[in-house]
Amino acid sequence: MENLTIKRLLVPIDYSQTALNALDLAVAMSQRHKAEIRLTHVLTSFQDDYTWEDGNLLEDSSKSAVEKEILRLRHLAETISATHSIACSFECRIGIVCDKIVEAATEFNADLIVIGTHGSSGIRSYFMGLEAYRVVKAAACPVLTVPNHQKWTDFHEIIFPVRPMAGTMDKYDLARTISHKNNAHLTVLGLLDRHDKLKNEILTSVIETLKNQLTQDEINGDMLLLETDSVPYSVYQKASELHADLIIINSDIDTTSKFSLFGPFVEQIVNHAKVPVLAIRPKSVATPQRQQAISLF
Repeated sequence: MENLTIKRLLVPIDYSQTALNALDLAVAMSQRHKAEIRLTHVLTSFQDDYTWEDGNLLEDSSKSAVEKEILRLRHLAETISATHSIACSFECRIGIVCDKIVEAATEFNADLIVIGTHGSSGIRSYFMGLEAYRVVKAAACPVLTVPNHQKWTDFHEIIFPVRPMAGTMDKYDLARTISHKNNAHLTVLGLLDRHDKLKNEILTSVIETLKNQLTQDEINGDMLLLETDSVPYSVYQKASELHADLIIINSDIDTTSKFSLFGPFVEQIVNHAKVPVLAIRPKSVATPQRQQAISLF
């Protein structure tokens, strides 16, 4: 099984307390994983009369705004590097917030985007509650969303919901990495569908496979099976009962599946969870045979 590493963290920054809260967590993760950080600020504008040449904005007021943001970003990046002894770079982009964040993550080859789920208002601020879910949907890499009501620097209890569908083992690879780095307890939550016995039989087999994998990987973990008619409610409930500080979900969007965290369920979890949520898009599947092999997860 692949040993995933986290070496590049991209952090969208709008200087709101929520964004700085997400940055605190990113810095702590960077230290544990020996990763570098890229700060990305996106300037937005409702004007459409800018002139571009070779990708450079020539309108004077916008150039001034970019220069101002670069100075702020440089100061923040230098402070982070000096204080925490980690590599921290920065950039300022202009455009649609979600598009530019995803674009920046792709160009940076980010292993993880760490973003706050709520932000301050104003023309030059991110509306993070709106943008976080859009980034989750669009980004190819995993996205860690961070609520604004509390600071997190590490994880002790991780909830890992499992259903009989593609992508479970992709999630497990990263869950294992984070569990090891934090010495965290991992609870695998098997979500049974009351109306589909075949899926439940498959899920029980998957849980047994994961149980053996946890032992092999020397992870401190438990297995729970739970019948549910509401996936988000069950995840919230167990996260609260177990005092979880991280939820790991599948971010692939599939509105045809009624028993999943897909579509609006992903949005519910990302926007309303009281703890950080790590959303992971399953890797693309190369062949029908491979699809069949992993579809049980």
